[in-house]
Amino acid sequence: MRYSVLTYIMLVIIVTLSGCVGVKNQEPAGQLPGSGKKVNYQDAMDTWTQEGRIYDGVVARLISKVTFKSAVFRRAYAEEYSRLYKVEGVEYDNLVMQEQKEAVKYHDFLLAAYIPEKKWDDFSKEKSMWKIYITRDHVEQIRPLEIRKLKKKDPKIDYFYPYITTWKSIYHIRFPAFDPKTDGQLMDDSYDVLTLVMKSVIGSVEFKWETNQKQ
Repeated sequence: MRYSVLTYIMLVIIVTLSGCVGVKNQEPAGQLPGSGKKVNYQDAMDTWTQEGRIYDGVVARLISKVTFKSAVFRRAYAEEYSRLYKVEGVEYDNLVMQEQKEAVKYHDFLLAAYIPEKKWDDFSKEKSMWKIYITRDHVEQIRPLEIRKLKKKDPKIDYFYPYITTWKSIYHIRFPAFDPKTDGQLMDDSYDVLTLVMKSVIGSVEFKWETNQKQ
C-alpha cells in the first residue's frame, strides 16, 4: 500500500513538471476552447504574441509583433469584449460561436510592424517585397489567403492590442486551417509547432507557437 501511494505521488509530480515545459497555457490551435472556461485576456495576449526584429548592424530594419488568434485567444477576446460592451444572452452566445467557427476554419494573425523605410511597408501589396507563409517542420509552405492593412486610428484595436503605436502599420493575415492540397487539418498531433515566416531582401524573421499544449 505504501508503494502505491509513493508511486501516485511521483506520477503527480512528473505530470505537474511536464506541464510547465514549453509555452504556457496553450490549447490545440484548431480546436474549440473549453466550454464556459474563463480565460484572462492579458494572459492570452502574452501567451499568443511573439516579437521579431531585423537588424542591419545596429540599425533596426523591422520591429514587429504578431498575435496568433488561436482558439483559446479567441475565447479570451470574446470574454473581454463582452465584459467591456456588456454583451449577454443570445448576443454573447453568437459572439462566442462566431469566434469558435473562425478558429476552426482559419489561422489568423495580427501583425504590427515598424519599418523605417516606407517603401518596405508593402505587406498587403500584390507584388510585395515580403514572402509570408506558415510552415510545418520547415518543409511545407502554406501561403496566406489574405493580407489586409487595417486602419491605424481604431480605439478598439488599440485596446485589444496594446503594443500598437502610431509608428506601426497594422495588418490582418489569414491562412487556411486546412491544407488546400489534402483538405486535412494543417496542425495535428504530429505537427505541434506552427511557424510564421516573413522573408525579404532586408532579412527574415520567424514566429513560433506550440499548438497542442492543453491547459
